Amino acid sequence: MPETTVVTRGSCNYGLRKREHIENTVIGFCYLKVFATHTCTHFRFLYEQNVQSLLPYDVTEYLQMRFDADVETPEPDTSSPKTGDPKLGKKLSRVFSEDYKKTDETILDPRGKSMNQWNHLFLIAALISLAVDPLFFYLPVVGEDMCLKEDKTLKITVTLIRTIVDIFYAIKIYVRFRTAYVAPSSRLLGRGELILDSSSISERYIKGEFWLDFLATLPIPQVMTWFHIVDKSEMMSTKTSVLYFIMIQFFLRLYLTFRLGSHISKQAGLVANVAWVGAAYNLVLFMLAAHVIGSMWYLLAIERQGLCWVQICDVETECKHRYFDCVNVNLPLREAWYPTSNVTSICAATDDYQYGLVEDAVNYKVASANFLKKYFYCLWWGLRGLSSAGQELQASPFLAESVFCILIGITGLILFALLIGNMQQYLDSRTKRLEEYRVKRMDTEQWMHHRHLPHELRERVRKHDLYKWITTRGVDEEEILKALPQDIRRDIKRYVCAELVRRVPLFDQMDERTIDAICERLKPVISTGGTCLVREGDPTNEMLFIMRGHLDSYTTGGGRSGFFNQCEIGPGDFCGEELLTWALDPRPSVIIPSSTRTVTSISEVEAFALTSKDLKFVATQFRKLHSKKLRHTFRVHSHQWRTWAACFIQAAWKRYKRRKEASLLKAKETSSIHNISKRMNRSNRKETGLSMLATSLRRERGFDIDDIIRSPVIGSMWYLLAIERQGLCWVQICDDETECKHRYFDCVNVNLPLREAWYPTSNVTSICAATDDYQYGLVEDAVNYKVASANFLKKYFYCLWWGLRGLSSAGQELQASPFLAESVFCILIGITGLILFALLIGNMQQYLDSRTKRLEEYRVKRMDTEQWMHHRHLPHELRERVRKHDLYKWITTRGVDEEEILKALPQDIRRDIKRYVCAELVRRVPLFDQMDERTIDAICERLKPVISTGGTCLVREGDPTNEMLFIMRGHLDSYTTGGGRSGFFNQCEIGPGDFCGEELLTWALDPRPSVIIPSSTRTVTSISEVEAFALTSKDLKFVATQFRKLHSKKLRHTFRVHSHQWRTWAACFIQAAWKRYKRRKEASLLKAKETSSTHNISKRMNRSNRKETGVSMLATSLRRERGFDIDDIIRSPVPKPKDPEFLDDSSP
Repeated sequence: MPETTVVTRGSCNYGLRKREHIENTVIGFCYLKVFATHTCTHFRFLYEQNVQSLLPYDVTEYLQMRFDADVETPEPDTSSPKTGDPKLGKKLSRVFSEDYKKTDETILDPRGKSMNQWNHLFLIAALISLAVDPLFFYLPVVGEDMCLKEDKTLKITVTLIRTIVDIFYAIKIYVRFRTAYVAPSSRLLGRGELILDSSSISERYIKGEFWLDFLATLPIPQVMTWFHIVDKSEMMSTKTSVLYFIMIQFFLRLYLTFRLGSHISKQAGLVANVAWVGAAYNLVLFMLAAHVIGSMWYLLAIERQGLCWVQICDVETECKHRYFDCVNVNLPLREAWYPTSNVTSICAATDDYQYGLVEDAVNYKVASANFLKKYFYCLWWGLRGLSSAGQELQASPFLAESVFCILIGITGLILFALLIGNMQQYLDSRTKRLEEYRVKRMDTEQWMHHRHLPHELRERVRKHDLYKWITTRGVDEEEILKALPQDIRRDIKRYVCAELVRRVPLFDQMDERTIDAICERLKPVISTGGTCLVREGDPTNEMLFIMRGHLDSYTTGGGRSGFFNQCEIGPGDFCGEELLTWALDPRPSVIIPSSTRTVTSISEVEAFALTSKDLKFVATQFRKLHSKKLRHTFRVHSHQWRTWAACFIQAAWKRYKRRKEASLLKAKETSSIHNISKRMNRSNRKETGLSMLATSLRRERGFDIDDIIRSPVIGSMWYLLAIERQGLCWVQICDDETECKHRYFDCVNVNLPLREAWYPTSNVTSICAATDDYQYGLVEDAVNYKVASANFLKKYFYCLWWGLRGLSSAGQELQASPFLAESVFCILIGITGLILFALLIGNMQQYLDSRTKRLEEYRVKRMDTEQWMHHRHLPHELRERVRKHDLYKWITTRGVDEEEILKALPQDIRRDIKRYVCAELVRRVPLFDQMDERTIDAICERLKPVISTGGTCLVREGDPTNEMLFIMRGHLDSYTTGGGRSGFFNQCEIGPGDFCGEELLTWALDPRPSVIIPSSTRTVTSISEVEAFALTSKDLKFVATQFRKLHSKKLRHTFRVHSHQWRTWAACFIQAAWKRYKRRKEASLLKAKETSSTHNISKRMNRSNRKETGVSMLATSLRRERGFDIDDIIRSPVPKPKDPEFLDDSSP
């Protein structure tokens, strides 16, 4: 008998019955350790209890081989004693997940919360580092005596900030040494297995990205600026060219920052969660690139000026390169050389030296300005160059300038494309649902126009669509819940709907499992005021649980005269309880119960619906609903049972005291009608709020054209800046003249004697005019054209045009001076122009998409159809038929799905639309003409639109009749051959208002259930383009089942009178009867003729004295005249023909 080993751990017994079972369990558990962590833990416990002695050698060797391949750097575990192979025991101890926690608490999880916070903090530090490094390029400053010096204050500040940021990079290296990683071999299953061994982590990091992080951490800018590596006599090498080495580390840090940002956006969604963050992130990158380009342009300007000095110095014998260092500016030899040198004349802002790209920097002496002026001017220059993709740059053949311009052009194109793309994504994410609503609204308007709906129905549809949009904002709640796991979905449904469900007395006594099953199947429903949710007598398709709003529920007792019962239901109430009785009935029935009440919304209503199918499922699965106690509880609180009880009480009361009850009932009805009128007056006075909420659509529409064109604002700011610059020029000249006072520039003081004496001798008019003596920069046009002195209309429209030009070009055409306000203003114009231009493109794209969405869908579908037909090698005739049908369908519907529009509407509006469109067609069917409104509505609700081109065979004789067609437009040819009988052919033409497929009516009205659909007795082919409505066999069967009036004999006889099928049968019977009548008539005529012939012969025989020869002659003449015996005709009567069967060739 095999050995049995039982191991007890706590309260659980783990038994291994057989040695073979142990071997299989060990291999299976350890091979699938990723899937069954706890099971492997149990096995390890068995192993530690010396169960490994039961394993054969080959299994132990297999386990050792598997563990050697899977486990990274095992660590010894001395917490539990082991026997057997110690090496295998150590490897087994590293298989189990709980051992990772004991390894090292300082190892960080790369997917943990602390690591995510650190990544966010380091990303901010990295961005600060990228912004700080280009500031080192602003350290060189050109002095007044043609020398180069450093900005000590900026140097200290930037060095301090950069050192603090470097500390974060050093911390990052330490963190990387303590961060676990996922084993590549384990990524196949789930999120992978973390490697927590510090030596493995260090080895992997050193072999990988350690050197990149180490180079990024080095304090290269500090060393380059504080320690002069090259000989101080080489001024250009130490002051300018050496700064370009900083760019190497800058681009390395830029690469690491981008990669970190991408990692964070993928893992934590910092950028991807909110669309505007992505757009702002790319705008920041654009500004960072402008910051870098501006600083490099400034350094290039310093280099070009220094190069000019060196070239002139090489020509002059007394000049030394060290003279251009401001440290040596007071040397006697330099003081002797400087006045006689050509440096000041040639290297100034003249045409003697081609500065090319940096000419503006030399003209405006940007290198000699204070930090703020030169920084914002260079930032503006970089922004202008990037936004224009280098189109406005005028470079010289100097190699560095050409390379720099190419870099600006490529970078500008890439960043501008990224900015436009992200702005488009931002607009799409912000207005995606709104655009879908706009497209849907356009489709609805086009469909209502196509169906010629009356104005009242159109307004109801618009009102419902607007309220649905305001309530849901286009969010499909069901789709969101479907994407969630069942556990979360159940908890959400329980939180939202459990209280509502428990207010139903029947459900209040249910357990949590039943309540959850009901809540999971509830679907949201919204409706506007005045909507009829349920009509008395209609099938009750769903049970409603009210969340918000109020409804009016009343009944007339099935149309009884003098009966009226009314109540108002609100939040927490329910209706449609008739379904509970039907669902709890143990006898299966497909007939849905009819509603006993009419429910109409008084105000806007939000509710949850439980369909009949879902309620039947819950009642079937959970048998507690069938207990007698719950049934009695339901009957106590049900409006339906209360109505029934009231009916019985009223009937008994009438029998007991008829006259007194009649008077009381009449008074009660009068009071109820009065209360209803009051409520209706109050409800009519209530504001639905839709008109106020409709304005919210304008707020959600994105950016209109008046938001995009900000030209008046920019133009007015430019005008004010022009006034300020002119005033500043006046003040500067006034400060140089002793007789001038600032108050002289106020027009109030223009007639002062001292001002009149000063003004003719002043230089204000000559210097501050539109000349080259004063650099107006950005506002030069305003001074030249004397905009400030023009009338309002002239200066307003000129300033408006200037603002429009600046925004449309993103500031590319602006020529600014180093004046701080001008630089900031130009930067503002450039950024605003870029953003608004991107928004304009995005909104125009959205507008075009919304206008041509259906057309593009049709084009794509047509391309797919052509590709499919080519793939299937369809003949040319079939391809033309397919193309013709697709084209006609597009022309007719314009890509609008009528069924989808109707499904989105509430049942009340959908019913009225269907009644308006289809009721007249349905009533033209003689059988349906005698139906009541409820039955007609039920049929109309189930009609579906059908279109076909000319020559299309809609129905073939002998095929199953799947649907009944009601023709709206077009003409069709209907014919039959009587099942293929030779010589039989019946044809007629049907058009608007006619119908075909009436064979389904006989089948649907048959009380005996049958799944065999009848065959068509006629072939129906379209003569021209046809629009019709189809009623499928399934829907017709449902209507015939729900509405029993269709089974009356009177309706059947009416149907037979007008049916093409029954007309054909009648024609066959008439033909058969006519043949029988004709034969009988012919027989009677022959008989009369024989009688006359016999009488004539007898007379002759009498005259011939009854000669014997006359007898033989008489017999011979009778044979000649008759040709057949009259007795044979009398003995063989004509049989009655059978009912016609068109599929039987022997039928008459």
